[in-house]
Amino acid sequence: MTATTTTKQTPWLRLQLPSSNWAYRRAAIAYAVYGAVYLAGPVAGLTPDRQTTYLGFVPWWVFYVVGILLWVGVPWIVWRGHALLTRIIAIGPAGKALVLFWQVGRQVSAGEPPSLYRIFFAATAVTATCLLCLAGWGSGEQLDRKSHGDQTSH
Repeated sequence: MTATTTTKQTPWLRLQLPSSNWAYRRAAIAYAVYGAVYLAGPVAGLTPDRQTTYLGFVPWWVFYVVGILLWVGVPWIVWRGHALLTRIIAIGPAGKALVLFWQVGRQVSAGEPPSLYRIFFAATAVTATCLLCLAGWGSGEQLDRKSHGDQTSH
């Protein structure tokens, strides 16, 4: 049995996706962009001084490998439409946005110019958080069917 859903068409992507899945797709893309911006900072700031071991045995590159795995894995989880996991994942970018806004506030209050990277990163984190929350909680029509016991749509 297949469920019928209306489709939305975005003029800039020309994709047609079921409306119940569209929120998860947008959130996954937003998280992938957030992850790319997150990784860009450490990659741009990588110097020989930072290429050391941590705790005496963890090589510096392990953090980049874990970051890349998260960058690929988290959007895949969100894309699949897991409401509970999407809600939990939203905590990460929300917390990062708060930290970034706090850091920019400290810079400005110290009389320094604000970091444009941090402002852009914070805006990306807020966008990802909002889209993850919309997908995870959604409106009445966009709730995840799996979390409500309806398995007929898959």
